Order: sequence, then C-alpha cells, then structure tokens
Amino acid sequence: IVRPAVVTLLLRPFGAPLSQILLTSWAGLRGAASIVFAISAILAGAETTLNLFNLIFCMVLLSITFQGTLLPWAAKKFAMIDPAADVEKTFT
Repeated sequence: IVRPAVVTLLLRPFGAPLSQILLTSWAGLRGAASIVFAISAILAGAETTLNLFNLIFCMVLLSITFQGTLLPWAAKKFAMIDPAADVEKTFT
C-alpha cells in the first residue's frame, strides 16, 4: 500500500499517467533494504533462533521471482509496451 502511494506522490506532479504509476509501483526494487537490515542485525550480534539472513534472502528471492514473472503481464495490462519502440533507446 505504501509503495503505490509514494510513487503516486512522486510521479503525479510530473503528469505521469495512472498506467505508468501502477507499473512503476509494481516494478520497483524489492528486498534490497531487507537484506541490508538483515546483514546489519547479524553484524551487530542480534540473537535469533532462526538463521535471519537466509530466511530474509529466500523471502526476497521469492518476491523477486513472483514480481519478475508477472512484470511482462503487468506491462501489457497497463498498456506500457510500444511494439514500434527501440529498446536500445532505453539504455543510451
């Protein structure tokens, strides 16, 4: 709920269409902060009954797999694919 709200607050002033906001909300970076916080907790010596880093890392991988698998579907659903566009233009 928070990610779409923040993306909307950031992109709406620039006149971004709703489809772009929704796709950006869906495709955002997932799990990087969770992994950093897990590493910080382990380095700080936090006592846990579970292997915290492995648990968080697996959850992030599952989230990324789920999100990545559905990203092409979401792009089509939000009409964000331009078949006439050159994908190399994105990387220059």
